[in-house]
Amino acid sequence: MTTFLDELCRALTGEEPGSFTLERDLDTGDPASPRLAARLTWNNPEEGTGQHTALDATCLDMVIDSDAVERFATAARALGLERALMLSGHGATFDAVRAAGARGVHLVFVYAHPRGARSKKPFARIYPVVNSYAFEGEAVARALPKRRWEELHMRVEADGHLAAIRDASGAQRASFGDLLRGLPLDRPAAYIGPGFEGQEPARHTYPFEGASLVVPGFPEIAISGVSFDYWVEVQPLDAGTRAEAFADLLFDWLADDD
Repeated sequence: MTTFLDELCRALTGEEPGSFTLERDLDTGDPASPRLAARLTWNNPEEGTGQHTALDATCLDMVIDSDAVERFATAARALGLERALMLSGHGATFDAVRAAGARGVHLVFVYAHPRGARSKKPFARIYPVVNSYAFEGEAVARALPKRRWEELHMRVEADGHLAAIRDASGAQRASFGDLLRGLPLDRPAAYIGPGFEGQEPARHTYPFEGASLVVPGFPEIAISGVSFDYWVEVQPLDAGTRAEAFADLLFDWLADDD
């Protein structure tokens, strides 16, 4: 029986037989995560040797959660694979996004086009486009002069991973970049793109009671949450099947990854 992974490998291979090979259900020897879904090998002539990537499509039809990320990352590392890809058509939870960043797992999403049968292209990438954001808290407005706030926002927007949300013990709960990647994308009223003109932005607030915003070069600021107003950009993909859509995104990532 042909599986999605077979279709994906065929789509990646295209007109170059043997350029990609797939091994499935590999035994890791690790009781914590005994099997790896698949290992994809790109026999890239420019590199001279095969490039090996751990590949997981078990969450293809569901939202990826942090437990799935941890199991996959553990299996990949047990086999010595530093490059790891998880695929989903329904996104990931915020905790999964954080876990993937911490474990070096790259998440790849291809969604059914929100317009369904009305769209000539059935698959799409969708991603957040932030209209505005705010750090919530009673004393936030008084924490810095206006000019310093402008400088802080410039720093945060230039590199979201520099801004850390820490709890009272000093442990990091998230980076600003984590918050951006974890924004919910299932808000139909917030879609923008062809056919979605005139939509109002959605709002999402991450509660962080008792937390602090820590940005290098600025004083620590007590916050109670971070709010975002944002749209969801729809980018149709030129692919007739889901496997072809994923293959296009994977090939770009594999070609650009160091």
